[in-house]
Amino acid sequence: MEISPSTSSRTMQTSVSTPAGERRGSPGQGSTADSSAGNGPVTGQRESIKSESELKSLQSLDRAVRAHEQAHLAVAGHYATSGANLQYRKGPDGRQYAVAGEVSIDTSPVSGDPEATIRKAEVIRRAALAPSNPSGQDRRVAAEAVRMALEARLEQQREKSDTSETGSRLEQRLARAATDDGAGMPALVDLLA
Repeated sequence: MEISPSTSSRTMQTSVSTPAGERRGSPGQGSTADSSAGNGPVTGQRESIKSESELKSLQSLDRAVRAHEQAHLAVAGHYATSGANLQYRKGPDGRQYAVAGEVSIDTSPVSGDPEATIRKAEVIRRAALAPSNPSGQDRRVAAEAVRMALEARLEQQREKSDTSETGSRLEQRLARAATDDGAGMPALVDLLA
């Protein structure tokens, strides 16, 4: 997962490692051929087997990347700000195969509504961890969602303590008004002030 430049959006990114024996480089390139191989039918067979192996690896990787990103999207729902953005590599058959991907998701808190922020944070956390093998960035986004939920809970607690203080002051005013001897109207006005 890669954190996007905007503070209100995070990107969950998949980057699956290159299959064993395959060199990273230009699309469709494999490892360097054995210099002792010589030219002829044996070299052609090796290249064919290598191409077939690379093709199977790319097809498998393509399926894994697409499934990973789809898992993020399925859980993120309307908080996803983009579809899967896939990176491709050209296979030996000339087709493009997904080798990495990312999904952007809105991670901003819900302004003025800590309860909604907590619900949103839980969806973000589940979306980040939805794939069977979450990446390091997926785990970082999940951790950020947990932090966002904790901050919203703290805000709720502050609101409750403010409310309980206000309620306590109101109770004190009510008690004073109840003990007032006949000057109920000024005490009631004071109570509402």
